[in-house]
Amino acid sequence: MGYTIRLYTVGSKVKKLMATFERKTNYLIHYRNLQQAMENGLIVEKVHRVVQFDQSPWLAEYISLNTEMRKNATNDFEREFFKLMNNSVFGMLTKYT
Repeated sequence: MGYTIRLYTVGSKVKKLMATFERKTNYLIHYRNLQQAMENGLIVEKVHRVVQFDQSPWLAEYISLNTEMRKNATNDFEREFFKLMNNSVFGMLTKYT
């Protein structure tokens, strides 16, 4: 290929997630994203591994409660607090996946 893909932003040592058109091997993807990609022309050559798990909206009630509390907040502190409550949960869940 005639170009270089930078995995680091200039001046930063933090790796960035880059979307590329290069071949993917041992690529982990959710089945819904895979279905969409295949509908749009992706060709799957080999399946290396399959993971099965149950999905449920187990945090939906908590997120809805915080969202409602944020809507009803009377000052900036409360609005930011309930926003942080939702964002923190999301951040911690994605941190360890």
